[in-house]
Amino acid sequence: MAGPATFRRLTKYLSDPLEQPVWPEGICLATFDPERDGDHVHALLTQIYAEASSPLPALDAWRDWLLTDPDYAPDTIFLARGPGKALVGICLCWKNAFIKDLAVAASHRRHGIGKALLLHSFAHFAQHGYESVELKVEIANRSGAERLYRSLGMTDMGR
Repeated sequence: MAGPATFRRLTKYLSDPLEQPVWPEGICLATFDPERDGDHVHALLTQIYAEASSPLPALDAWRDWLLTDPDYAPDTIFLARGPGKALVGICLCWKNAFIKDLAVAASHRRHGIGKALLLHSFAHFAQHGYESVELKVEIANRSGAERLYRSLGMTDMGR
């Protein structure tokens, strides 16, 4: 018998007109290169997972997992870079229109980076013919992530 669900599934239907992302001053969208960016992405995700008391595998194991996942595609991983090209945010999506991780460095939160990354992700998948985008959010998440998702039109799919 399964225990209580710890995640809620949310979806964003892409048939309606989509809001365009607005990047905060000094922040720009960048493409992902696993060789150049893998360690920086891993470091940011490690911080985010630690906040949720969920350890992330070590860098080499994480990189192997990422690069061998059948839903991995480098063009569905979106980076936000700040001054000096520092990584300040990531939206790691699978090629099947699933948002695996959204992470913004603590020092750059509440400036619209997460929103811009999500809106860019929505537009990317809409341009590639997807009808919707999905993600999972922890039910216990009280950090504002679910409020952000809902403010962008994501709706509950259940547990």
